[in-house]
Amino acid sequence: MDASAMTTAALHKARTASHIPYDPLEEATLRNARRGSSCPTASPPPSRKLVLKKLHDKPSIASEWSSQELETIAILEELSNETPTPTVSNFTIPKPKKFPPLSLYPDIDLFVRLVTEEFRRIPTGIQHDNLTRRQRKAIKELKSLDNVVIKPSDKGGNIVLWPSPMYEKETFRQLKDSSCYKHLTFNPTSMYQNQLRDMVEQAFYNGTISKETMDGLIPETPRTPCLYLLPKVHKSTTHPPGRPIVSGGGGLCEQINKFLDFHLKPMVESLPSYIQDTGDVLRKLADKPLETEMWLVTFDVESLYTSIRHSDGIEAARYFLHMSTNDNDLIEFLLTLLEFALTHNFFMFKEVLYLQLQGTAMGAAFAPSYANLFMGSWERAIFLTDVIPLIEKVCTWVCFIDDIFVIWQGSETDLTSFIQLLNDNSLNIKLR
Repeated sequence: MDASAMTTAALHKARTASHIPYDPLEEATLRNARRGSSCPTASPPPSRKLVLKKLHDKPSIASEWSSQELETIAILEELSNETPTPTVSNFTIPKPKKFPPLSLYPDIDLFVRLVTEEFRRIPTGIQHDNLTRRQRKAIKELKSLDNVVIKPSDKGGNIVLWPSPMYEKETFRQLKDSSCYKHLTFNPTSMYQNQLRDMVEQAFYNGTISKETMDGLIPETPRTPCLYLLPKVHKSTTHPPGRPIVSGGGGLCEQINKFLDFHLKPMVESLPSYIQDTGDVLRKLADKPLETEMWLVTFDVESLYTSIRHSDGIEAARYFLHMSTNDNDLIEFLLTLLEFALTHNFFMFKEVLYLQLQGTAMGAAFAPSYANLFMGSWERAIFLTDVIPLIEKVCTWVCFIDDIFVIWQGSETDLTSFIQLLNDNSLNIKLR
């Protein structure tokens, strides 16, 4: 009988005497050990330790064994005391007995020293703020208040403590506008989700979008968006109106909103009146010297986001999409998505569900681009058709969503008449 067979026989005999079940991995491990194989193996199975425990508890069992069988038991004990080596998939990584000094490898040595130095620079311990004890106590007390709503101001970067009754009164005042909002008696998430899935899958089958895009546009478990207001303290510090924001993160339309903005935003940047930021305005005005009887005028479009009728906004988007691409299938799909996002914008406030009937919600990713294109369509009608008297007195006209800056060369009376003419439109645009 060779050594491998003896190992197997001894293991079987030990198990039989100790009432331990058969373990093929154990048998393979012992065969490798007897042969002196260099192939690394997994850590010792639990059954081997049970065998040894039984033998130590009953030393009389081993009195009948030969020297070769006792040698096998010794191998078992030696293997059981080994430290298991780390594994990768089904293979093991041998643990090195001796690691060479890093000085033999200058590049590695330098890397280790640099990383070690970076770790030493990481601050440890508790990081303390620069607040006084009194300030920290005040913040703690504010957080515990249940009769105020703490929000950032709509403009100016202030923190506003809004009394809860006043906050709720302003919110419900806006939600009572039946032309903009409708009270829902059920949660439409499942129904809307099925509609969106059918629409997106049809676009995939038609070859309009890829499978990756299709999968990305359909959320699996959408949450219900919530409404909150930002106080406009720049208009009133005692009874500020609120700017409605729909928090749609994780909502049904979140991904299609981003998809729409991806396609609409490049068209916004090509509008003649488009400005990116304050620096962009200053650059555009740098070569426009002011002359006598020039007025610097700013307009604000009243409630732009909620005043855009769906039909008007979609028509404006259609015009600019056809100006930017010849892919009619993509255009129709984008317009279908846009209509869905506008007509399925529902949200919750105080456990009550509402559906927005007109305009778009601030908080939707595509809303700024959508509003800019709507304004761009209106501006195009003003400046290219020459139907507005006194238009020749406008020296400069730039627009950022609902904020308009104009350099006017004319009298104040003419300016007032011009504003009245602009407000006489069929698009719900009111300048103030």
